[in-house]
Amino acid sequence: MSVTDDIEPSCIVALVDEEGEFDHVWRTALRLAEEHGARLVLYDGQSAALFSEPMPTPVSAEGAGEQFGDPLTEDELERLGRPSLAEQVRSAQRAGVEAAGKLATESGMEPLMRYAAEQGAGLVVLPAELRDPSFLERLRGQTLGAAEGSSAVPIVVVDRAGNLG
Repeated sequence: MSVTDDIEPSCIVALVDEEGEFDHVWRTALRLAEEHGARLVLYDGQSAALFSEPMPTPVSAEGAGEQFGDPLTEDELERLGRPSLAEQVRSAQRAGVEAAGKLATESGMEPLMRYAAEQGAGLVVLPAELRDPSFLERLRGQTLGAAEGSSAVPIVVVDRAGNLG
């Protein structure tokens, strides 16, 4: 019996990054999306930066923000300079999964969980590394406890070997 046997999500949101640290999360989320026939949103939680916005804002240029959807297609991710995330979306689509990406504009787990709820996600996939966060990750609110305490959306964690727990 799997930890996801009791749920049938139509949408799965997975925390990913462009450096490859969370590749085990996106691979597992892709497998779960295939198994459940769910839409997959790859949420880049590290795209929120202190001094720049990952997306055009109303002050960037008139109409600039209107040229991008939410979530983002692989082409939009490419135009925003996020080729790694775009490739993850393309790979999921080649596997037959409806997939898109999201660039975080705020750091921490609360914005991720809020976004998952807004998308109607039935499951959020997070890295097991969030169970034992660094001091900096704790300051940024990037902890499993912060995710669990901020939403009723079910969470599953995955270790580097792809095991759910």
